[in-house]
Amino acid sequence: MLRISARFGAALLLATVAASCADRPPMAMSSQFSPSSPLRELPGERGACRVRIGAVKDARPPADMASMGQLGFRAVRGGDVAVWLRSGLASLGGDRHLVIVDGAGPADVAFDVDLLKAYIMSNALEAKAATVVVRVSYGGEDTQLYRGGDAGVNWSESEGETQSAFDASLTEILKQLRADVVTRCPKS
Repeated sequence: MLRISARFGAALLLATVAASCADRPPMAMSSQFSPSSPLRELPGERGACRVRIGAVKDARPPADMASMGQLGFRAVRGGDVAVWLRSGLASLGGDRHLVIVDGAGPADVAFDVDLLKAYIMSNALEAKAATVVVRVSYGGEDTQLYRGGDAGVNWSESEGETQSAFDASLTEILKQLRADVVTRCPKS
């Protein structure tokens, strides 16, 4: 009878799992944002504030633009991440107090956004964490960094699960951004 040591058995099992997952195609992220929760208005808000979203750029280093991390054994690829970010920013217009205006109309608050980080990772194939970091310039020296994150169980390594993690991270940023935009709006 053949006896296999526990170490050899564990190594064989790990090699088998890795080989079976190695040929899985990379995940492609959607360029359409879907909010994970509604943005809430702040106490005492009244009237409407006109907001102009200026330039939205993917400012990550070129080496980071090709990859958005890895979930389990699957690589995550982003399409046009700036389009995804802009669609998230545009969702601020669903608020009755914030009105998104185009480039030609007058605005009470205007800002440009640079995407600095967007990645997902997992540990021990059980947990995942997505992170998104943006820099918002309200003009001149008035810039703010916003960070959003989502952590949870890695259930299936699916595209939907991964997209939801990125959308939840961006939703966190939008809540912070919304509060800062409201403070910059003229008081009525």
